Amino acid sequence: MDSPVSPEVFQKLSTSLFQRTGKKEWRDNPRLYFISRQLGRENVFQDLLNNNVTDLWLPIPKYVVLRILEDEKDKKAFLEAQEMCLDDRMPTSLNGQHLSLMDSDCLELNEQKFLGSGRYGEVHHVVDPRTGVAYARKTMSRPRNFFKHRELMKLFQRELSGMRRVRHAHCVTLMATCTDTDSVIFLSSPVADMDLASFLDSDLSGTQLDTLCRAVGCITSALTYLHQLNIRYDLFENDVHPVNGNKGMMTSNRITS
Repeated sequence: MDSPVSPEVFQKLSTSLFQRTGKKEWRDNPRLYFISRQLGRENVFQDLLNNNVTDLWLPIPKYVVLRILEDEKDKKAFLEAQEMCLDDRMPTSLNGQHLSLMDSDCLELNEQKFLGSGRYGEVHHVVDPRTGVAYARKTMSRPRNFFKHRELMKLFQRELSGMRRVRHAHCVTLMATCTDTDSVIFLSSPVADMDLASFLDSDLSGTQLDTLCRAVGCITSALTYLHQLNIRYDLFENDVHPVNGNKGMMTSNRITS
């Protein structure tokens, strides 16, 4: 395998593609374009876009590649070329970027505790040992069934699009997303103490009851903000968390636009 291509190369390629074509979908998927050029088949790039495959899918699992590409030579070449387009580590400073990884274990995040699970994945409190920064890590497994996998990736892209638009004191901040061949991951901050259901089921102290009363305003403010962005937030499919014991936060378990 050739050496990995640096992110800076893809940034320049993205700019060049947009200047040449004026197409946003070309600008947003420089890695898939690079792979198609490695195959010597630029038409493969457009075929992938027509099937709603984007850079966010990388690395694309072998069983998916076998399904979406027809030519046997293309399938093998694609799997080899995509390895050149993957990130090998997580930056110490995160600002909402997406990382495509061969194995998410290379993130080397220390798992602190399990925070909860839902229909689409599990959430853990993790810490970057290099910086001591804590994140909430939501992990969703990529299904082996092609059609279920396609639906998961649509959900992932929809959630990502919604979360990138959110900037509010009572909504968590998306710090990064990651994909490997087995899963898709959201890293957000701050980390919640617990979900609202667990909080309400506990034997609340006077201080906690006061927190709950004040959290109502926080939650209302966040929901109003999301409504103004035309983002649908299903309160019953998501967690609302008391963070640091004194305020409510809307989390990222299912924001869609």
